[in-house]
Amino acid sequence: MAAKLEEENQKVKTTRDLIWDCFKQVTADGNLGTWLNNIYGDHDKFEKVLSRVVMDRPHEGFPSPVSVEPISTVNEFVVELRQLDYSQHAKHGYFPHMATLAVHFKSILYQGFDPYREPLNLRFVSQGDRSIPSFSVRYVDGFSKGLICQSIAAIVDFLGIPDEELESDDLLPLLQSIRFLKARYTHLDNQEGYFYEALRLGQETAEKQLPSALDYVGIFQQAVQAYKQGNGRKVAPQVALNSCIAEYNKGIKVKKYRVDTLKRKLITNLLKVPPESLNILALHYDLHRHSSSGRLTFTS
Repeated sequence: MAAKLEEENQKVKTTRDLIWDCFKQVTADGNLGTWLNNIYGDHDKFEKVLSRVVMDRPHEGFPSPVSVEPISTVNEFVVELRQLDYSQHAKHGYFPHMATLAVHFKSILYQGFDPYREPLNLRFVSQGDRSIPSFSVRYVDGFSKGLICQSIAAIVDFLGIPDEELESDDLLPLLQSIRFLKARYTHLDNQEGYFYEALRLGQETAEKQLPSALDYVGIFQQAVQAYKQGNGRKVAPQVALNSCIAEYNKGIKVKKYRVDTLKRKLITNLLKVPPESLNILALHYDLHRHSSSGRLTFTS
């Protein structure tokens, strides 16, 4: 046993091993998204990093990325990493939980990213002129994948890996695989509809675990805000929440995925909780899978 451990310690680490080690270090006390925004929150700085690390790598086989905001549903298009929002607001106000990010990060890092498998579902924040500024495209589904791909590029820069090594046989295939991401866009008349769709997809297509209590709160918090803005008048918070839940449930055919009385009560109560307390819950979910974290879990 001792000889085997010594052999493993002496094994030469690849660049991908160094990236994995760095990932574990920067997420030891927090979320990957928090680290990325703390270190690379300056958009101009991060765009230069993405250009050097990813966009300048030779790549063939992808069409040009989307350049204007769609005005109707588009079932298939391509986005670049530098078009995707990476802030907390990229989906519903919270980053994906680390229990999920860690699994997918290691898989993408060592196996490469397959952009054709399960395209991102995106939404556009209108600029009025249909332009798409850098880091402005937000998620309906797929935030974990986009955030991981951006974070890999950030860690490569953070480690100071030189340009010549970016062309190495070990690293180049990985960087090429994360340059573009396949996506789809469903046009909806009401902004709150994108949050209902996010929750529906989270329920029906979750690979590892269903949405957490925090996911529900974040989604309905954003939906209520969009509902109020869309109505153009003052609406009592509980009235707005009830309307949003009813509208969401109308589109859900599988009963166990609807917001029932228990979920409604939990959402209502958590919406009254101070942000600081919700951040503690987010930290708990980063350290522990919410599917086995006690009474706050939504089970089917």
